[in-house]
Amino acid sequence: MAFTLVAASSSLGTLSSGFSSLWSEPHLMLMTAAQALAPPMLAAALASLCWKLNWSRPTWWRILIGLMAGYELARQIGYAEIFLYTVAALSLIVMLVSTVTIARRERTFAVFMTVAILAYGLTVLVITTEGSASGYLRVDLYRYLLALGNLFSASAIFIMLKRQVRTTHNP
Repeated sequence: MAFTLVAASSSLGTLSSGFSSLWSEPHLMLMTAAQALAPPMLAAALASLCWKLNWSRPTWWRILIGLMAGYELARQIGYAEIFLYTVAALSLIVMLVSTVTIARRERTFAVFMTVAILAYGLTVLVITTEGSASGYLRVDLYRYLLALGNLFSASAIFIMLKRQVRTTHNP
């Protein structure tokens, strides 16, 4: 879900900035949803995968609804930005802890996830800077780092799932 939100938001961003301003409001809405939901859902997926939590479908829905309700409450009282930064920071911590706990067994996964976590951490730093960072426009650098983090985290998850399928079919 996390990758789908980011991909859809990026696609609408391309339509908004490249073709027509009619797409700017849907892009903003989907970008906000991606910022609020993608990091914690990815962190929850990694925690579930690394710690073999095997959450049921209702548990995933509870997490999703809780995040949406938390964001709406924070938005209503004027703390939406703080909510987003806090959730992103907590998500990075969960990703880091889950990566460290499985690093001895799954080294390739750990390397890929470490690069992804660094890219996501730098993304947060880019968001908080004003103007430009080292000659790059802040939005462009944000998109590059987010894409790098998504590439490495998706690759890490693929590697982990592939190994799990192999061990399940070849005991």
